[in-house]
This record gives sequence, C-alpha cells and structure tokens, in this order.
Amino acid sequence: MSLRKPGRLPRGTEVGPYMTRRFLGSGTFGAVYSCRDPESGQKIALKVEPRGTRKKSLYKEIEIYEDLGESPYLPKIYGSGDSEFGKYLAMELLGPPLFSLRECMHNEHFSTSTVTVIAIESFKAIREVHQRGYVHRDIKPGNFVVRPNHTQPIVLLDFGLSKRFRDKETNAIIPPRSKP
Repeated sequence: MSLRKPGRLPRGTEVGPYMTRRFLGSGTFGAVYSCRDPESGQKIALKVEPRGTRKKSLYKEIEIYEDLGESPYLPKIYGSGDSEFGKYLAMELLGPPLFSLRECMHNEHFSTSTVTVIAIESFKAIREVHQRGYVHRDIKPGNFVVRPNHTQPIVLLDFGLSKRFRDKETNAIIPPRSKP
C-alpha cells in the first residue's frame, strides 16, 4: 500500500491491531491518528513512526513510558509494536494542546484563575516525571494537553527527547556524558 502523503496513512489502514480513522497531526516523528481499540471499542490515539526514519525516537519514547508506569499526569498506554508501516504506540486519546485552547479564547488570553490552574497542574506533571528520574527536555505548550472531566486536567506528552538523569537502583544523579 502506498502513502498518499509522506508519513500519512489513508483512512482504514490497519496498523497492528488498530485501524486508522482520522488523521490528527504530524511532526518530525511521524503522524498521529484517531483509532478504536479492537477489544474495548474505545477511541485511542495511534502514534506511527514510519519505517526508514533515520532518528528512531518512538522506540525510546515507548521505553520511557513503560519505565515511568501509570500516572494521572501521563497518557494511558494501550500497546505498542511494529507494523509494515513502522513502529506504533497506542495511547489514550486526549483533548487539545494548551496553545490550541488559548487561540480559541477571547483575545487569545486565559483568565488569571485558568492560568494559575494550568501552571500548578503543569508543574505537578513535570515534578512527577522528575521524581521518577527523568528530565523531559521538550517542555512547551504543545506537549501539555487537556484531559477533560478528571481531577488532573493536564497531561504531559512526547517523551522522545527525554533522558534519565537518576540511576534507577541508587537514585544517584547520572553524570553527563563527556564531550568527544
């Protein structure tokens, strides 16, 4: 099957056990699609990194999500694997990123109380990742998304550039690698 656009799969393409329904967006990693979980019927997001991509960040991201485990500040992960189209990661389908919400607001501004809630919840998400020994290294409004109707409304995504900074067993800080 050929792709219509580079990195974009047609509707109804089977990627592992998932079938693409709607294209949601793309970046340097590949593309994200809306799908349904074949077992539960629940809507999910499917991140696909095409074969032949030189920098394989999705492999690393999957490993980091597995290591971080479940958290109210991270997306729920449903599965991952390889398909004929490339590596994929199935995760919870969440709301829009913060920058998109801001653009929808009157005068493109949040109220002071909304900014306060966003700041507090964003810092809680970052703190949780740090407490588990990782530094995100790509903090920006596009990597914080909304999870509607939950007590933790902000979710941190995209761990492709993240790095472990604490040793898992000793909790000691891992020294930076020396420059060649």
